[in-house]
Amino acid sequence: MAATATESRLALPLFCAAAFYLDGHDHERLPFLAVTVAQAGRGAALLAWNDVRYHNRQRQPVADLVTAIRLTVTVDSLGPNAEPNDERCLKPPAAMARLFARHPEAITNTVRVLEATQGFSLSQLRHEYPDEILEPGRTPQQTLTSRVAEAADERWPNGVPANIQQRLNHELRLIQQLDYAPYFLTVHEVV
Repeated sequence: MAATATESRLALPLFCAAAFYLDGHDHERLPFLAVTVAQAGRGAALLAWNDVRYHNRQRQPVADLVTAIRLTVTVDSLGPNAEPNDERCLKPPAAMARLFARHPEAITNTVRVLEATQGFSLSQLRHEYPDEILEPGRTPQQTLTSRVAEAADERWPNGVPANIQQRLNHELRLIQQLDYAPYFLTVHEVV
């Protein structure tokens, strides 16, 4: 398989990310960083990152709220799960350069990654659904329509009510317009 333009520009085999932010556990990360730097010496590129959780410092309470919701507890009872401070925000390049002053290669490698990914858009991502879910000789939409008809006949053995058939036809047209049949077939296979 040919490399994409981004992969060609990047040309780094592996990345190890190191995060510096003040949270009271910096001493715990020092051994990890030593291992990370050692890994970088074996072909991996060290990257500078900040383990960002929010775009600016003022959003730190929102991060705690989201954590509380995820853990189904109150913000007041988060304890060690709460953010210790507001350091996990996006930082300007100069601040990152200061944090990684002892590892300038991490900054250089991070800039390389950023440059290599310029122009990337999430709209470029595509998911390829497996062909195995299709009935032989049929398109995804034909396969889905067939399976919906079979399920409807099973659910209503004495005939599908007109209002239900109208709704199914509407939904199938919408799925066809959006080209979502492969998605629904995959869900059907999984569930």
